[in-house]
Amino acid sequence: MRRAPLLRLILKMYRIFKNREEAGEALAQHLERLGWREMPPDRLFGLARGGLAVALPVARSLHRPLEALIVRKIGAPDNEEFGVGALCEDGVPLFSQQTLRALKLQPEDLTQVTDSKRQELNQRI
Repeated sequence: MRRAPLLRLILKMYRIFKNREEAGEALAQHLERLGWREMPPDRLFGLARGGLAVALPVARSLHRPLEALIVRKIGAPDNEEFGVGALCEDGVPLFSQQTLRALKLQPEDLTQVTDSKRQELNQRI
């Protein structure tokens, strides 16, 4: 199977950015075209690590303060990468009720992983 045509199709469908800053600059330009400069939000948030690099050009463009959000994903018991919820700095877990129902889980079923993620979150803060 030749992969080059598939790769060309993917590149046509999705713009590949050189880095997160370039992606943030493109996002800032897009938001300006949508009129965000006329009615900008009070402040912007970026997820710590990669998200801040994307949000910074937007904050600069809109002349708004940027705040970091430090979060930890709460994964499903059998697949840690499949997110069922998240923890933010306040330490209160937020779960996707639809996902919990689909997996036949209750928040109490995730107490151990939630406590572990809360410890990770506190270390990162």
